[in-house]
Amino acid sequence: MSLEWDGAVRSMGHFAEVLNVHGCNGLMIGYSWPSYPIQYERMKTNYWNDRKNIDNSVGSFCNFIGALNSLKSVPGFHDLSISAVCHSEGSYMMLKGAEGWSGGTVLDQILLAAADIDYNMLDTNHPNVATQGDKVIAMGKQVTVYYTNNDGILKDSAALYHGGVPRLGEKGPTLPTQAKVIAVDCTKVLTKDAIPQNIPSGARIVHDEYLFLKEPLSDIAQALNGIPADAITTRAPKPGYADAYTLI
Repeated sequence: MSLEWDGAVRSMGHFAEVLNVHGCNGLMIGYSWPSYPIQYERMKTNYWNDRKNIDNSVGSFCNFIGALNSLKSVPGFHDLSISAVCHSEGSYMMLKGAEGWSGGTVLDQILLAAADIDYNMLDTNHPNVATQGDKVIAMGKQVTVYYTNNDGILKDSAALYHGGVPRLGEKGPTLPTQAKVIAVDCTKVLTKDAIPQNIPSGARIVHDEYLFLKEPLSDIAQALNGIPADAITTRAPKPGYADAYTLI
């Protein structure tokens, strides 16, 4: 479920601060869409209303990405690196935004953490891969999927809203992945028992741990800094797969 404005701003500010601690000192700029509070009695209604708001924000999202990309024409910014970190429902925003984007490859890194989209959306066999999944891949030089089988929020999303279809951030993509797609299995690290001391009240255990645990934060920081996937120190290769790793 999405966050209200103040919660989203606080989370983004904290995320930028801790990424800096882990060596990623780029400027963090947030993109938001109209969202609804998390209310159990209205959860299903608010979930689909949030998705409608994302659908209606595609033009705004594309203008936002275009404005950032236009900075590359400014003297002194020709080598500007622009990346996107998407958490939970933000991955659906990236999916819909990429569907509406026509400006080619514009992002260095696209990171999808706890992604609430179909697990096979980036696979060649998904019915919408040509119009959505492939466009996400085309929009970035590299796409990294972070997932954990312990994410109860995404298990609930699959059961309540998506007819049991597993979510990408819980099951992970089908291996081997398409070219440019990196899979990072965080199941061994992101668990119900791995509660960081700095997790705030209201944060969702496992689902939000990407924003607070040192292992995923270090991995994300290295990816954003352009470290090659096979040289990032917080992951180990999955045997038999070139672009699949386990967070350690």
